[in-house]
Amino acid sequence: DDPIKDLSPLSGLTNVRYNIVINNSFAGSSLAGLENIVSAGGLTIGSATTPTTPKEGIAVVLSSLESLGKLQINSSQVTALILPKLKTVGDTYIDANMLAMADFSSLETCDENFIMKASSGNTYLTTLALPAFNHVRCNMQIEKYTKIETLSLPKLEKVGGNVTLSTLGSITELSLPEFAQCGGSFSSANLNKATKISLPKLVSVPTLSLTGNTSNSSTEEIELPLLENVSNDLTIKMGALS
Repeated sequence: DDPIKDLSPLSGLTNVRYNIVINNSFAGSSLAGLENIVSAGGLTIGSATTPTTPKEGIAVVLSSLESLGKLQINSSQVTALILPKLKTVGDTYIDANMLAMADFSSLETCDENFIMKASSGNTYLTTLALPAFNHVRCNMQIEKYTKIETLSLPKLEKVGGNVTLSTLGSITELSLPEFAQCGGSFSSANLNKATKISLPKLVSVPTLSLTGNTSNSSTEEIELPLLENVSNDLTIKMGALS
């Protein structure tokens, strides 16, 4: 009955010890008013099991944010996630089927899981660039962002747990040029337009699975020149490479 539309009275905030929580009652189109926040315990729009559906589409732009303990987005109303100064983040869960813009240009480390999983499928986001991203402590998952044409992870070196890259049907090449350490399984699936999968520095991995739809997979080359040890299963099954 009395929705929140304007956060500008909060423009003096620079730090939030606990969480910034956006609920269904929010009726603004942006988080303008929170642009001076440098650190926060978390940003939550929905939970991993329950989505939040604010009254309007929201562009999340936090231009000063450098440190975030938790990033949890489960909402079809989030259209942009612009965090250009964010360097460190804790547990990250992003399920946003209308997300069209994402800026993580300064992000270096994730101290827990980094999960981008569009459970209903995202057909809006075309580029996901993490140019400074180096280390994920636990699991990393990017799945069902079907229109991503460019996935850029040029500095990613280490993931402590599992890596899952699945149903990214528009990328033309999967290249992780610095990726050397994977504590769990590495799995890619249904990257149907990717002509090349390149992991030139990967030496050892517990489980490696590179699979696709054998009827329409475009993959012609898999580059693993330093791979010495797969301690469990090795599966390569896609098109002519099956």
